Amino acid sequence: MLDPSAESYLQSLTGGSPLNTMSPEEARRVAKEDFTKNAGKPAAVNSVEESIIQSELGRIDLRIITPLGDAPFPVVIFYHGGGWVLGDLDDYEVLMKSLAAASNSIVVGVGYGLSPENKFPKAVEESYAALNWVHENIKDFGGDPERIALVGDSAGGNLATVSCMLSKQRGGPHITYQILIYPTTDLSLRSSSWDRLSEGYFLGKEDMIWFRDQYLSSKEDVEDPRASPLLSDDLSGLPPALVITAEYDPLKDEGEAYAQKMKSFGVDVDSVCYKGMIHTFVSKAKLFEQAQEVIDLMGNMLKRHFQTEEKE
Repeated sequence: MLDPSAESYLQSLTGGSPLNTMSPEEARRVAKEDFTKNAGKPAAVNSVEESIIQSELGRIDLRIITPLGDAPFPVVIFYHGGGWVLGDLDDYEVLMKSLAAASNSIVVGVGYGLSPENKFPKAVEESYAALNWVHENIKDFGGDPERIALVGDSAGGNLATVSCMLSKQRGGPHITYQILIYPTTDLSLRSSSWDRLSEGYFLGKEDMIWFRDQYLSSKEDVEDPRASPLLSDDLSGLPPALVITAEYDPLKDEGEAYAQKMKSFGVDVDSVCYKGMIHTFVSKAKLFEQAQEVIDLMGNMLKRHFQTEEKE
C-alpha cells in the first residue's frame, strides 16, 4: 500500500504536463522547483567550497562540503540523480549536507555534464575523473584519500557503481564502500516492475525512455555495462554496497537484481526496500519522514565501513 505521504505527493502532481513531452530545459526548470520546495532543512556543516576540474573532458564543477569537527575526515563522493538530464549541485545540496553531518565525512558533489548536451559516455568518464581528482587532492581539504565511498541517487547511483567498476578495471583508487539509492542498472527496461508500475508513480516508463534517448548516443549503448551495469559479466572485486529501493518505484526490481548479482560475485551487499515509498523520496525530506531514516542508515553504514578501513 502506498504511504499516505507518497499518495498525497502524487495527487499534487495530477494535471501537470508529462515529463516526456517537455524539452530538457523546461523539464530542468520544473524539477528545480520541486527540489527547492521539498528538500527540507539543511544540516549544519562547517563549510561549503567550490572547486573546478579542468581536464581533457572539459570543466567539471565540484562542491566540497566539510562537516563540523576535526580533520582528517573520510570522504563521500556524491553523484546526483535526474536521469542524466536534470538536477545539479544546488538541487542536492540539502541532501549532501545531511549526508556529511550523518556520516561525519567530507561530501564532494560532482557536477557532471547533463544530456543531451553531453552524450554517453561523457558523464561516466567525468564521474571517474572526479574520483581520481578527489583521491589526489582531497588532503588539501582535510580529507583522507584512503577512505573514499561513492554514493549516488538514481542515475547518480548508476554513475557511482560504474565508477567503482572502472576503478577496478583501470587500477584506480581504492573505494571503501558504495551506496546506491534506487539506482538505474538496466536501460533495456526489462524488469517486471516497469510493467507493474509503468504509470502513476512519479517516474513513468515513457519518462524513462525519454531520459534514455536524451542520454545514450546509440541504441547499442543500452547493452554497454557502463550504461547498464546489471549486464556486466563480472562484478567481482567491487566494494561492499548498500542498495536502497522503494516499493512503488519502477526501478525497484533492477536495483534488487543488481544487489543479488553483486552478491553472486562475492560482494558484501545489504539491500533495503522502503515500503510504501516512491522514486525520489530520499531527496524530499520535507515530505517524507522516511528520507531521514535513509540518511541515518547511510550515515551509520558509512561510519562503520570507514572505521573498519581505519583499523586495517
